[in-house]
Amino acid sequence: MKRFFKIPIYLIGISCLPAQAADYYVSTANGASDNNPGTQSSPWASPQEAARTAISGDTVNFEDGTWDLDDIVRFKNKGTATNPIVFRSVNLHGAKLKLPNTVVGLGDALFSIGIFQDGSWKEEQEMYIVIDGLDLEGGRRHTIQATGGGQLTIKNCKIHHSGNDPIKINSAADYVLIENNEIYESGVGEKQVCSETHACNSDGIDITSSDFVTVRGNHIHDIASWGVYTKKGSKNTIIENNIIHDTYEGGIGLGESTVTYDAIARNNILYNIDHSCLQFSGGKESKFYNNTCYNVSRVFGSNWAGMRVAPAEHTAGAKEGDDKYSRNIEFYNNVIVLNNSDGYCFKASDPSFAGTGKAAHIAQMKMDNNLCYNLSGSSNYFWKFEGKVQSGIDAWRSYTNELGTAQSTSDIVGLAPEFVQVSNENSDDLFLPGDFSPLIDSGIDLSEDVAKDYYGFNRETNAFDIGAVENTRNVMPTPINIRSRKN
Repeated sequence: MKRFFKIPIYLIGISCLPAQAADYYVSTANGASDNNPGTQSSPWASPQEAARTAISGDTVNFEDGTWDLDDIVRFKNKGTATNPIVFRSVNLHGAKLKLPNTVVGLGDALFSIGIFQDGSWKEEQEMYIVIDGLDLEGGRRHTIQATGGGQLTIKNCKIHHSGNDPIKINSAADYVLIENNEIYESGVGEKQVCSETHACNSDGIDITSSDFVTVRGNHIHDIASWGVYTKKGSKNTIIENNIIHDTYEGGIGLGESTVTYDAIARNNILYNIDHSCLQFSGGKESKFYNNTCYNVSRVFGSNWAGMRVAPAEHTAGAKEGDDKYSRNIEFYNNVIVLNNSDGYCFKASDPSFAGTGKAAHIAQMKMDNNLCYNLSGSSNYFWKFEGKVQSGIDAWRSYTNELGTAQSTSDIVGLAPEFVQVSNENSDDLFLPGDFSPLIDSGIDLSEDVAKDYYGFNRETNAFDIGAVENTRNVMPTPINIRSRKN
């Protein structure tokens, strides 16, 4: 597909809306009707009417209330870069929209973003839509699906109890920002049931064949599959400063059944992860930097690892002539705290990389300045590279050196990270290294890519800590852009 430079919607100020832009209102109060003009005194009754009517520059304000929907919400019109269409809750999460998991509709989602024309969804559509502060529940497959509907911002929302993935971005829905949302309880529908309570293939956020998607500052939890992954040729995904916990499968996947390019996951906190925490699966030119994984690889420890590499299953979405294998990947400054007796800090499937021989394969990977510890009490730590298992860090270092690309020369193994707080997700000290933590000043300087930590504090150049949170807090953080409203 031909790509052109586009201005992301989240870099555009909304304050420059023209005078003719309309403010509409939607309410559950008596007297609300879709036959009304949609003013504050004569509001509409349904979100569908708002989505049919709103045009470039319009803001639709949802009063407090609960809408029990029987049909999807699909936008008829597009905004523009300077005049997006905004759907907002007047009071944060005061407007609650619910669509049962049994309702079948175009896109099988509560919100369906894109242009459906002549029997198919159109790719690379610049929608310029903002969804802000709503509480969104349900959807047969997804709560929000953007099929080719790019230039979309989803912020400050609660998004939950979806049939499969709460958020699905696919079919060249480029330049999407997903920021400061709470995303939870995926896979509660009737499709593809894997367990008594949750469905298969039900990730928190699934990014497919879409470029320049940013996932920032979200709280993602109680997820049936993976917290976040990007696949099918998606390029330039950024996954940063999220907290992800209690997933039935993995944490963050760069690549999955299909490949991804130029992705980075940094400053994320992940805990209570059943399978692998950080995984490349057909990841190419991609990075895991300064993430904290705690109580991970809890189930079937011999199959999973804190850090894992694998090929994708096939090449759908790959660049012309490219393969399904991972390539030029990096694991730096990550904390891996396992909880299983097997103790696999790292695994690479056989084969994970293209080329002839293990020496050519391991040259496509860089791994160093990570910490690996095991909560189970086991003193065994293993690294497995394409069928060859190494017991202990010294054996792993020697083996990789023999292959010609030394790995883990500065890794820390078997020392507890000594966090101040590991259980209160609302604490400002969550996964903060204590004053005597081995994480302090033990990282490689990645200031070009990770200038600040999870909380927004500046990292010390040439004195990087390992993990998402920096110990030194002598520089005030940049304020986190979480919306608050009085009216």
